[in-house]
Amino acid sequence: MTYDKPHNRFVLNSTDYPLKNGVYFRALSSAASYKDSISNVVPPINQAGFNLTSGKPHLPPTRLRVLGNTMAADLYFLATVATAQSGETMRVQASSNPADESSWNDIPNGNAGHMTVSTLPKVFVLPVNNYPAGSGIFFRAIGSLSGFTDSISQPVGAFNLISDVPPKVTMTKPTPAAEVMGRSLVAISSILSGE
Repeated sequence: MTYDKPHNRFVLNSTDYPLKNGVYFRALSSAASYKDSISNVVPPINQAGFNLTSGKPHLPPTRLRVLGNTMAADLYFLATVATAQSGETMRVQASSNPADESSWNDIPNGNAGHMTVSTLPKVFVLPVNNYPAGSGIFFRAIGSLSGFTDSISQPVGAFNLISDVPPKVTMTKPTPAAEVMGRSLVAISSILSGE
């Protein structure tokens, strides 16, 4: 589960669950030097369990990693899938309230957050520059393929993002006098070293 610090709660998004009727859930919290804590059962056991049967097969689980300030991009998203499916697409979404499904939106990169398939098997990538500033931002990846139930990664975050315009670097060709001076220094260096 992912800790949503701004809202002081843990969040689990998954499509990796039993595809059957009568399913119940509970959470187990554990930490070193503390006794485990078990949540209530959802739905309550005096009610029928969730019917999670589906006419569509599920895509294998998706995992998202977010790298910041890389040589390739300001944010570099890497999604891995357990098993590569021919034709599967992947996109990245963002939210500042990950427990609210309606708050998730494709990231604003001009391509609806769609990732490209990497040269590595089962890996999708998305480099993003100039992402809008914001605090408490979570990201997730969604794998899609016609005829399958989408695969949704766990939310990753929270990130506090600032907008920063990088400096521009220019190069100026050396003047002919500087080139001559450089050759003179090389010649003097060769004489001093005995070459």
